[in-house]
Amino acid sequence: MRSDSTHHDLMESITRLFSSKKSEGEFNIEAFKIYSRYKNNIVAQSILLDIEKRQEQLLAYRKVTQTPKTNNLIESYNSHLQGRVRNIKGFE
Repeated sequence: MRSDSTHHDLMESITRLFSSKKSEGEFNIEAFKIYSRYKNNIVAQSILLDIEKRQEQLLAYRKVTQTPKTNNLIESYNSHLQGRVRNIKGFE
């Protein structure tokens, strides 16, 4: 869907929705604005309703203090670990 320019604006809106920690109320207000903007788009409605259905899991990170906004640190660690494991497998 990200590569389909038809839904580029929707994906930008969803990205902004999750870009910073918000209170539940702020999140709901912003999500409703997006939903209202795309009320005639069945694909967008389906995605936004799925986000609302899974909201508790998607926003669980807010309950943990000092949670990073991205998983870049973990991804970087995994990348380095995979590189080292490949080198070790080369000795077999």
